[in-house]
Amino acid sequence: MSARPFVLWSALALLAACRATDGINKNYDLSKVRRIGVLAFDYGGREPFGAEDIFVMHLLKRGYQVVERTRLEAILREQNLNMTGILSPDTAKGIGKVLGVDAVFLGQVTAYEPERKMLLMVDSHTTHEEPVFESKKEKQSDGKVLDVTRLIGNKVTRETKQIPFMLPVEAEVGLAVKLVDVETGEIVWVGSNTSQGVNGPLATESIASYLVKQLSKKWLPRRS
Repeated sequence: MSARPFVLWSALALLAACRATDGINKNYDLSKVRRIGVLAFDYGGREPFGAEDIFVMHLLKRGYQVVERTRLEAILREQNLNMTGILSPDTAKGIGKVLGVDAVFLGQVTAYEPERKMLLMVDSHTTHEEPVFESKKEKQSDGKVLDVTRLIGNKVTRETKQIPFMLPVEAEVGLAVKLVDVETGEIVWVGSNTSQGVNGPLATESIASYLVKQLSKKWLPRRS
């Protein structure tokens, strides 16, 4: 693997927590990549939420030829290889021919915060008004003295209470992805992004849409 792509991927790992960034290996001949495969992403021990399938959908929308992921993984299991094995120059060339792809799309979940609800105590203000009456003796026109009750105003009472409120907090997902030549192990393109959404898959939708769009600006899909 050449030094330049290696440095590029290392820098991407350091910037994974940042917002969107991507870069391409300008020394690589992209015209030789026709078919790509998307392998299972590295979730770092987290529960998978289908990020790789979301990327497949967006790659297909952009016109890329993508080999079905389960077929690729079945072949890898038959060959007793994992993602590290694919990137080994000694084994990658033969595996690339078996898989029928020119490059593989690898991804890593760099950050994940699931959607949740946060309990907040909110001040609730209420105002009560009560009429105020006064009773007093008044002399009537006929000379009689009677007890008379009259409204003299209103008594205002203000009260503040704290009530619980469940505030929904969106999920946040960080992803770093790379396209790797299966014959040489050379990194072709890298990208990373962080996004929020109602849940993990919807946050990933935003990331995949953006990164695949950025990739297509640098590399237009070509048919065989």
